[in-house]
Amino acid sequence: MLRDISARKQTEEALRISQERYRALFESSPEMLLTVDAQGTLLTVNTTTAAELGYETDELSGHPATLIVHPDDHSSMQQHFADCLSRPGEVLRWSFRKMRKDGSLLWVREAARAVRNPDGQYDIVIVCANVTEQKNMEDALTQTRQLLESIVEHIPHIVFLKDAQELRFVQFNKAGEELIGLPREALLGKNDFDFFPPEQATFFTTRDREVLTGGGTMMDIPAEPIQTKHQGLRWLHTKKLPLYDQAGMPRYLLGISEDITDRKQREEIEQGRLEQLAVQQTVLHVLAEHPAIHGGYPSGAFPTIVENTAHTLSVERASIWLFDDTQSTLILQDLFEVTPKQHSGGLRRPTDGYPSFVLALDQEPFALSARDAQTDPRTSELTQDYLAPLNIKAVLDAPIRRHGKVIGILCIEHVGSIRTWAPEEQTFAGSLAAMATLTLEASDRREAQEALEHHVRERTDELRRTTAHLETIIEDSPLAMIELDQAGLITTWNAAATALFGWTKDEVLGKELPYVPPGQEEVSKDLWTAVMSGAAPRNLELRRQRKDGALVDVNMWGSLLQGPGGQAVGSIGFFVDITKHKQLEDQLRQAHKMEGIGRLAGGVAHDFNNLLTVINGCATLLLEQVRAEDPLHHLLTEILTAGQRAAALTKQLLAFSRRQVLTFQIFDLNEALSSISSMIERLIGEDISLVRNLDSRPCTIRADRGQIDQVVLNLAVNAKDAMPAGGTLTIATQALFITPDSPVPHPTLLPGAYAHLSIRDSGEGMDRTTLSHIFEPFFTTKEDGKGTGLGLAMVYGIVKQSQGFIFADSTPGEGSIFDLYLPLVEAPSPTTSLPLPSKPHGGRETILLVEDQQAVRMLLTQALSDYGYTLLEASSGQEALRLVAATHTPIHILLTDVVMPQMTGPTLAEHLRQQWPELRVLFMSGYAEGSVLPTFLSEPGTGFIQKPFLPTELAQKLRELLDPIT
Repeated sequence: MLRDISARKQTEEALRISQERYRALFESSPEMLLTVDAQGTLLTVNTTTAAELGYETDELSGHPATLIVHPDDHSSMQQHFADCLSRPGEVLRWSFRKMRKDGSLLWVREAARAVRNPDGQYDIVIVCANVTEQKNMEDALTQTRQLLESIVEHIPHIVFLKDAQELRFVQFNKAGEELIGLPREALLGKNDFDFFPPEQATFFTTRDREVLTGGGTMMDIPAEPIQTKHQGLRWLHTKKLPLYDQAGMPRYLLGISEDITDRKQREEIEQGRLEQLAVQQTVLHVLAEHPAIHGGYPSGAFPTIVENTAHTLSVERASIWLFDDTQSTLILQDLFEVTPKQHSGGLRRPTDGYPSFVLALDQEPFALSARDAQTDPRTSELTQDYLAPLNIKAVLDAPIRRHGKVIGILCIEHVGSIRTWAPEEQTFAGSLAAMATLTLEASDRREAQEALEHHVRERTDELRRTTAHLETIIEDSPLAMIELDQAGLITTWNAAATALFGWTKDEVLGKELPYVPPGQEEVSKDLWTAVMSGAAPRNLELRRQRKDGALVDVNMWGSLLQGPGGQAVGSIGFFVDITKHKQLEDQLRQAHKMEGIGRLAGGVAHDFNNLLTVINGCATLLLEQVRAEDPLHHLLTEILTAGQRAAALTKQLLAFSRRQVLTFQIFDLNEALSSISSMIERLIGEDISLVRNLDSRPCTIRADRGQIDQVVLNLAVNAKDAMPAGGTLTIATQALFITPDSPVPHPTLLPGAYAHLSIRDSGEGMDRTTLSHIFEPFFTTKEDGKGTGLGLAMVYGIVKQSQGFIFADSTPGEGSIFDLYLPLVEAPSPTTSLPLPSKPHGGRETILLVEDQQAVRMLLTQALSDYGYTLLEASSGQEALRLVAATHTPIHILLTDVVMPQMTGPTLAEHLRQQWPELRVLFMSGYAEGSVLPTFLSEPGTGFIQKPFLPTELAQKLRELLDPIT
């Protein structure tokens, strides 16, 4: 039977072509293609799959699919296959790891579908895509996101995110929760006004808007305050920047804040510490420059140290104690107490009761620091008798060491509550103690320096005796040393020779002596010849010429230099500059001369005073006996007037000679200046104009009028010398009142009321160097023989003795000015000056009159007898004692001259008062050696009257002593 199979043949051919096409597509596909049966066995694997997995195609077919799947993913694969078989025709997708032949992994994303095979069973067709790189990127992104979230969550800084529209919090990290004090659930969705005070919230919101509209610029806010719930006010350092969406619009605001409160506080504390350190360093620098400290004067240094200590460390008490030689007693050198602002010293405390304290001091490198000294075992021994009574709570005691041994203590004491001493305070205390040590060791350094200089001199003498050449003498010897060879040429010229004569060593070596003044060449040559012949001049005084032409006086020692065989090889000379020494000798001679003149003037004034006492006294007695209309009355008045003028001149002469008895009195400075104006005009001459500009108000002072006259006259004479070609001398006064708040003319001038006296000249003036020495004794700008250099020193002393101040200023070519400030005093109540009474009040008492000048004695006897007194006369102290011993008449008052031969008036008074303790004594004199009021005048019942005096004045003085005070 024949069948038509053409249709079947066509179908089979079409199937074959389709299979071949499928096979071609399967093998050439760039994707991994494979089929597995229901049991998971690989049926077909395309070339791409085999190559991707590192196999040959035939190595995979027929093997289980688990061969190319990571073991951890086997169960997942079986489940995927089961799902696929249960849903035939549906495409299922999954991802898992496959394993290459070499064991490496790759991630694939698979699309699978169950299809029926010719046997009617289902196979699974799988298309695989290699997503390893994408998977790795996703994993990395996930890890990065997790890491970033972890960092943000655990970072110690505050990180927050706000939406750009309403500025509400959308994210807050843990640090933000802890700072704000609220959980983030309470923060998210809220804005700043929900948590912070309005002013803070407004500040934060304003800054946020500035960031969002700033074009992407980050805003850095170095410090902003924030009020927290539990931690109070904190300070943040915040940085803010906008985050944009894909359209470029701000979506979020990111903020990162660092809590800088602690750092800010530390910075403030550190700044305060640095400022305190700067203050301490300044104090130490000032103290290091203090002359009393580096000069070694404890009496001036210790008060300065303790006062600076108390003020710098803000304590109530600071003191310095030193051990005695036996270390058994502490002696208070100076204690400064801040509240009363006073210094004290001299207290002594035995140390046997404080052994622990003394031991602790020795063990402290800088300072013993006790925050509660009354309980601290190192200092509690001091509590009962020192700390507790003074309410001292904390102490900082710095040991004062000398040569490594504790010899004293700088005590810094805080009153009240306990106090912790900072390390820098302890170091500062140790430095202050070192300042005290520096003061104490200054004298040691001076002694060491003197010992060193003595040793150098001894060594120099020894080398001079034992060596033949001056090259062994050190170059910086204080003596100028010059060596000459046999030809008289210079071979040695040391630094002292350069300092003395001006020529350097290079200028003189190999040449003849350059310092011989013109005209003395032959004398110098003869001197050199004498030295070369063996003569050794010692302390020879010579005058030599410096390089600048100035002449210097030198002492010269010369010696012959001999070689090893005793032959002369040269000579050496040693020179000492004695120019200043000779100038001082000249000044001393001038001072002796002026002293002699002063003594002569004082002696002359003394005799004049006795004569004037007689003249004026006799004139007064005669005037009492002559009627006013008598022609003799006028002549006697003229005699008395002339005598009183002579007395005034004699008083001025005593003021110059400094031989009058000085008494302080209250007087108007303006009136005193007016009274000596004529004398000033005579002193300065006609070519100098005197201008007086005296205050219309009284300038009442308390001083010795003679001394003040001397000051003014001395300054006037100096002004005259400064104006050799004439000029103007201006004397001005002013009543000046200086309060603590008012500006002062000079920094050292204390507040108070002063009579300001200025004396200005239009002379040559002085430079600053000269001005700094003008008040020094023996300093003078005048030529030799023209002045002693004592005048301004005397002026300075008089002003200081009168409790005043004196300042000087000058500019070369513009003259000089001297400003004197003397304390103003209240003027005494005005008294009416009555004319001399015709008959003074007398008495009936007995007077012992002792006067070595017969004329004076006779005058006083006559006058006092006329006044009713009983007189016992004696010409000397011995005669007075004999007279008293021989008479039984009671003596009411002793009237005696001060200066008498053999026995002075005060000595006589002392003898008589041993017999009559209540004896009144009236001393009289016109001459005294001292410049202050004699001490014997301070005794009760004692008076003094200056010669020359009138009988009426004497009578009044006697009544003041004899009449009781009512």
